[in-house]
Amino acid sequence: SVVHPTHRPSLVMAEGVVWERLAATPERGVSFMKISYAPGATSSGGGHPSTHDGYEYGLVLTGVLEITVGDEVFEFLTHHG
Repeated sequence: SVVHPTHRPSLVMAEGVVWERLAATPERGVSFMKISYAPGATSSGGGHPSTHDGYEYGLVLTGVLEITVGDEVFEFLTHHG
């Protein structure tokens, strides 16, 4: 079930990073979230990268998002087309 934007629980994870739950009930092994990054924000506060098991999927609506996986750095750009 979908949560209306005015009723979404949100959590400020780091300076400029906000997580919002989009589904009313969590699915097994899946969290359907909207995660917003302000310009220059990072989810690795203090320079310590976060790690976890599982998968991440995303869509960049505006700007550029840089993600580091292991020793590789990936840059995701907004696509206009």
